[in-house]
Amino acid sequence: MPTLIETIRSAEERAAAIRREAAADARDVVADARLNYDAAINRANEDGKALLVSAREQSEYEGGEEARRIVARYEREAQELCADARGNTDAAVAYILERLSDI
Repeated sequence: MPTLIETIRSAEERAAAIRREAAADARDVVADARLNYDAAINRANEDGKALLVSAREQSEYEGGEEARRIVARYEREAQELCADARGNTDAAVAYILERLSDI
C-alpha cells in the first residue's frame, strides 16, 4: 500500500500533467482561433472589395445614364434655340438690309 507521501506525490504529478495538457490544449485553441480569425478577415476583405467594385460599377452606370439625360436635354434646348434663331433670320436680314439702304 502506498504511503501518504507517495499518494500526494502521485496526485501532484497527475495535476502537473493535467496542467501541461490544458496548456497544450489552450495553445491549440488559440492557434485555431488565429487561423479562423485570419480566414474571416480575408473573407471580409474579399467581400468588401467585391461590394466596392459592385457599387462603383453601379455608380458608373447610373452616372452614365444621368450624363446621357443631361446631354439629351441640352441638345433639345440647343435645337430649340437654333430653330428660334432660324425663325428670326428673315427679320434680321430685313433689318440689316434696311439699315444698309439708309446709308
